[in-house]
Amino acid sequence: MPSENSPPRPLNILLVEDDTSTLDVLETFLNRYHHKVRRATGVEAALALLAESPCEVLIADIGMPDGSGWYLLKRAGPTLCPYAIAISGFSSPQDKADSAAAGFRRHLVKPFVSEDLLAALQEAATVLPPPREMAGE
Repeated sequence: MPSENSPPRPLNILLVEDDTSTLDVLETFLNRYHHKVRRATGVEAALALLAESPCEVLIADIGMPDGSGWYLLKRAGPTLCPYAIAISGFSSPQDKADSAAAGFRRHLVKPFVSEDLLAALQEAATVLPPPREMAGE
């Protein structure tokens, strides 16, 4: 199932989405490409997972009951989440500007096509350094 937009390597992804149906579908999709996916249904749960270990890629909804994806990324910072993708129904130019200001590299408007997510993951795999255990091999 990999395509030319597939990342060249599996990524360590934290997926944060309060809608469990969307969370399930996205996790299944990401698993098809052999990514390591951890999941959270809100900001506080995501911060707890990041306290255990960072991710390479954060894929986060913007509007959640316990805070925003913008707040989450500002709290986590680039050390814990070096590449971030916003997924949201929020689609105004201001929403996209707010995502960029928070540090999101991409802002995908729901419903988005899988090729857009794959292109963002391809970019992430290209710009991120290899995982530590692979460096030097």
